[in-house]
Amino acid sequence: MTEKLFYKDVYQTSFEGVVISCESFPEQTGRKALYQVALDKTAFYPEGGGQPSDVGKIWIPRLELSYENSNHPLRKGVASPKHSNDLISDAINNAVVSHVFEKDGVVFHEADKPFEPGEKVNCEVDFLNRLSNMQNHSGEHIVSGIIKQKFGFDNVGFHMGKEFITIDISGELNDKDIGEIETLANETVYKNLDIDVLLPNDNDYKKMNARSKKELSGDIRVVQIEGVDTCACCGTHVRKTGEIGVIKLISHQRYKGGARISMLCGHRALLDYGTKNKIVYKISALLSAKPNEVAEAAEKMLSENERLEYKLVEQRLKLFKLIAESIAPCEKLCIFEDDLTPIELKQLCEALMQRADYVLVLSETEPFVYKYALGSLKHDIGVLGKALNEKFNGRGGGKGIIQGALSGSREGIKIFFELDK
Repeated sequence: MTEKLFYKDVYQTSFEGVVISCESFPEQTGRKALYQVALDKTAFYPEGGGQPSDVGKIWIPRLELSYENSNHPLRKGVASPKHSNDLISDAINNAVVSHVFEKDGVVFHEADKPFEPGEKVNCEVDFLNRLSNMQNHSGEHIVSGIIKQKFGFDNVGFHMGKEFITIDISGELNDKDIGEIETLANETVYKNLDIDVLLPNDNDYKKMNARSKKELSGDIRVVQIEGVDTCACCGTHVRKTGEIGVIKLISHQRYKGGARISMLCGHRALLDYGTKNKIVYKISALLSAKPNEVAEAAEKMLSENERLEYKLVEQRLKLFKLIAESIAPCEKLCIFEDDLTPIELKQLCEALMQRADYVLVLSETEPFVYKYALGSLKHDIGVLGKALNEKFNGRGGGKGIIQGALSGSREGIKIFFELDK
């Protein structure tokens, strides 16, 4: 069993430990080979309860260590220092911990370099990452507690992702509800209330009316914010609500009969605000609008674009009609026009079908590759369309008008179309 220092003091980030075991596991997709290092004690929080694990470093503190007599399989091929004053290679004494997990009471640290059982090591948890996780987890408890008290909805899912923290709620919430929850949550932050960790026995726990997603028994850990939330939880939390800094509910949506809320707290919320603030001011400059008026300016621009697109369609149709009127009636007509969209290809083909029995319109997308529209008002074009696709490595289909793509030279396509019977 690993002694869990993170439960004794969530602010402890440096500690010394002894390696109990070290096993390698093979390289996985997108990840290089790592080692699972178990220590007698750890301040690294393992992934669990919706909270990601801590990250950090493990290293050997004493330069005088020698491995000349080591038979450990993970040390094969590692150069040994010639004398005690030599620096030990980074491959031995400086490992990055990228993930931590717990199995059967033992905490394993996924490190990029090996250690030998019995070695004394120094360890350091990345505190900014730990603090961010604590801010967001404590903020989630406040939000979930307020939702439970005010609306009676339960938290049925919780995940701390790379972009946002998500909470799944058992009932639906509207924009007004979300605004009220966010205000109450931040008022709780301003009050700087204590966040207490309790270890009640079964009887005391049953009297607490604590939030929990499943039935619990045995050793139970409860996180309590007086008057706001009481919840069974295995995660790490700040000591006072003021340390959360800010709670921001980013978005919400209907989800499985309830609601999914995306949120950020503390340092991550500040970074998110900074990024979005830069984006708003950049859009503000592009639209020549005040920052608080960019939404209205964008809507106005979209409306104007729609109007211009409609006018452009009208002009295109008039142009296609003029092109058709300029062509004498014929049996087969093959023309090439640059920069046509699939819709415009079809529209031009429809206009030309008034002048020819068979019409093939093509537009080059890259050298020797063409989008096409094939149509006829008098004849079945299925056989001709199939022949074109087979001859020019094409693909396409449709009724009335066949659309697709062909590969070949302009001359070759034109000659084949005009001669095909």
